[in-house]
Amino acid sequence: MEHELAEMWERLLAGVIDLAMVYIFNFILYGITGQAAFSALVTLGVWIAYSWYYWTHNDGQTPGKSLLNLRVVKTDGSRINGTEAIIRQAGYVTSALPFLMGFVWIFYDEKRQAWHDKLVGTVVIHTHPTSLKKGKITEPFSL
Repeated sequence: MEHELAEMWERLLAGVIDLAMVYIFNFILYGITGQAAFSALVTLGVWIAYSWYYWTHNDGQTPGKSLLNLRVVKTDGSRINGTEAIIRQAGYVTSALPFLMGFVWIFYDEKRQAWHDKLVGTVVIHTHPTSLKKGKITEPFSL
């Protein structure tokens, strides 16, 4: 089956939804503890665990990606493993630090990969097969 690659705006919206969920947790934790540094550190751990869990145990779909019918897969269409999920998550720093250039790279890349995608060989695709000719990847496993 062929699947359309996600557009930058779709990836961004999915990310905003996921970050909003994690930040709600942060605000609640801060409200309980009153300690900003502690809340931020715990929230960072929750964000890493959140992404790792959904990418590896929910077919590559965080809640934000699920709402937009997107998923993270390897370029060969297979699922990412736990180590790849952690490296991809850490790769967000690589994508963000030089003026968000790693994210902007999506606009110029043939496979619409950000730098964190390139680190582990992932792409973000639509979950439903498409008949469009542009921006597709062949997925070897059935949905």
